[in-house]
Amino acid sequence: MAASSRNQSKSGMLVFDEEAGRKLEALYLTDEAVARRQALRQGLQLSPGECGLYIGSGPGLAPCDIARELGPTGRLAVVEKNATMLTLTERRAARDGLLDRLDLREGDAEALPFPDGVFDFVGSAQVFEYVPDVARAVAEAFRVLRPGARAALLDTDWQTLIWHAEDADLGARVAAAWDGHLAHNHLPRHLKLLLSRTGFRVERVEPFVILNTDEGPNAFSTMLLHIVADYVRGTGQLSPVEVDTWVADIRHQIGRGSYFFSLNYYLFVAHKPD
Repeated sequence: MAASSRNQSKSGMLVFDEEAGRKLEALYLTDEAVARRQALRQGLQLSPGECGLYIGSGPGLAPCDIARELGPTGRLAVVEKNATMLTLTERRAARDGLLDRLDLREGDAEALPFPDGVFDFVGSAQVFEYVPDVARAVAEAFRVLRPGARAALLDTDWQTLIWHAEDADLGARVAAAWDGHLAHNHLPRHLKLLLSRTGFRVERVEPFVILNTDEGPNAFSTMLLHIVADYVRGTGQLSPVEVDTWVADIRHQIGRGSYFFSLNYYLFVAHKPD
């Protein structure tokens, strides 16, 4: 991801080109992200032969994992707003021999291109926090599920982010600028109520914490550091020197033995009543 604003929409939210998509893919290949996808699949309680929907393909890792678990008779529709992410998903699915199990659509969570009551499940990870009208997106997910079908949604509370740096004020300014990359920086606090008001029966809410106390080469926070720094530079809210100073401060904690990164995600498992 370049240090310009070319990966930001007019609203300030992230827009991924191919270079940025590769950085996102590296982030999603970390052990922590793999475990997060596994938690989501467990929440979906997948069975071979089912027909489901995944909202937000990312670089294709989650859709391919789900399609593999659904087996040759299963089908997974995938809706993704970003054309680059759809292209990366199509490439990965073709490489893994899973393309015939996927129905890839460019579309929006607020207006799903499917009729009522057609899916056995709906899943998404870190998507609804980017949707301006979350209530509408939740209603759309409810609409396309058949009675008795289930949903598993995982979203981030970015206000739980701890990234230790000596200059706490500079770190807070970076975090405030980073908040502009999404529509809701603490959506999980409201998501249960939104699901319930829509008609879902929420079965459970589970935390998923990513904790790094060492910035190893393949640690989640190592990969995220590049993405955050590139985005914040592009906002113009901090100078390039200030962003570089923050990155150096974070990395300085490694040599001091005081590196600490923590971020909370929350998995919501619900179903549509019969």
